[in-house]
Amino acid sequence: MTEEQSGEFSKEDLKKGLENIFASILGEAGRAAQEVLSAHENDPAILEATEALRELDYRRFKHALLRRHDQLTDALFKTVHGDNHHLLFLLKKQDFVSQHIRNLFVDVEGTSCCADKERTVMRALVRHYHSGKQIAFNYDAEYTYMLPEIVLRDHDSIIAYFDGLYRLYYGNPKPYLAEMLKIAQQAQAAKAAAAVDAN
Repeated sequence: MTEEQSGEFSKEDLKKGLENIFASILGEAGRAAQEVLSAHENDPAILEATEALRELDYRRFKHALLRRHDQLTDALFKTVHGDNHHLLFLLKKQDFVSQHIRNLFVDVEGTSCCADKERTVMRALVRHYHSGKQIAFNYDAEYTYMLPEIVLRDHDSIIAYFDGLYRLYYGNPKPYLAEMLKIAQQAQAAKAAAAVDAN
């Protein structure tokens, strides 16, 4: 009886199937992006950015396209929320911030619920920088899988870590490195305590 007759798939069949699924998803995303570009292909900023890309002129590319987008984003934000630099940074650079937070949870607490924990911390930061609300998680709730277990558990540690990321992004790594040292020490202490509890 062959694999096809038994209803089983080989590893190669599964691999090819997954590759086809991902190629289809990526192909659709690429087509959508191409449609957006086609709708704006005669825009002067797009034409200038295209020429800058051809010449590998990174400064001109930023000025032609990225700076314009930043100016629009900044104006929209200011219209809705006024001057709030930390909240603006958090919203504009959310990929940078959330990836650092998620990777921190993966490194210290493992992959289990790391995305939920990252979203919990991101939402808490947005609320804090929008309204000034103190960050406090309810560890007595019925469900706490989305709450940090070892790091970023309280207001001060979350704000200090975010401030470190904020400064790192703008070229000052010292506060971030100081926070990472504290976090490494905290993680080591938690690991040692878990080992004692296990014995």
